[in-house]
Amino acid sequence: MFSTPRKTVLRKKEIEVLNEAKQSAFKTKEYEIAVYEWGEGNDYVLLCHGWESNAGSLGAFVKPITNMGYKVIAFDGPAHGKSTGKISSLIKFKEVFIELVHHYGLPKIAIGHSLGANTILLACAEQQLEIVGSYLFAPVNKVAKVFYDFKSMISIPNSLFNKLEIHLQSKTGYRLNELNFEEIAPKTRLKYNLVLHDLNDQITPVKHSKDIVKNWPNAQFQEIQGTGHYRILWNEKAVDSVINHLKNKWH
Repeated sequence: MFSTPRKTVLRKKEIEVLNEAKQSAFKTKEYEIAVYEWGEGNDYVLLCHGWESNAGSLGAFVKPITNMGYKVIAFDGPAHGKSTGKISSLIKFKEVFIELVHHYGLPKIAIGHSLGANTILLACAEQQLEIVGSYLFAPVNKVAKVFYDFKSMISIPNSLFNKLEIHLQSKTGYRLNELNFEEIAPKTRLKYNLVLHDLNDQITPVKHSKDIVKNWPNAQFQEIQGTGHYRILWNEKAVDSVINHLKNKWH
């Protein structure tokens, strides 16, 4: 949630889709954010990637969505890809997301993966953004549980972990137990939402998504099999599910 992301090597298909984009830099209060645009539609779809990833990771959605007449906008998160910075977090992503929306206007739809999915939910709840709907891949439910599991895994002493919690709150303005997305999601104005998660995701267990959807009347859950946490974004069934849902709801 608050750390220094490792730089990762872009995959060939990510490079290819980013090279097809109109590229620009957007200056926020803290960062210079790399922005990528495809298509010419009046309405646009905003893509938000996950931790230690890049805008190209959601590239499988660009062609089918632009073929429907939408513009697609994506960005490298703070301290990710071509964007500046060394420190990043869910909160930093959320702040950049909000600044981009204020600059480009409200997207009709938002698509996010992992931390990017949580970014969308947190921004939409905080700002009551009138985005019509979202497609969320492998979001985390309770951020506190992720930290507590990590604490147990590497045996962090309680005294040290308490200091870490205080430090995180001072840096982000949030207590860990406030970032509970089964409570945050229903507070958004997102009307139509599809949450997709691989049943055997080893990074973020599928229970996270199921618990979010269970408490969110405006969302549906779809399970995917055989992709894991990352390959789900390029899985034909997952991509087709999003595109078909998008066509049925708004096109």
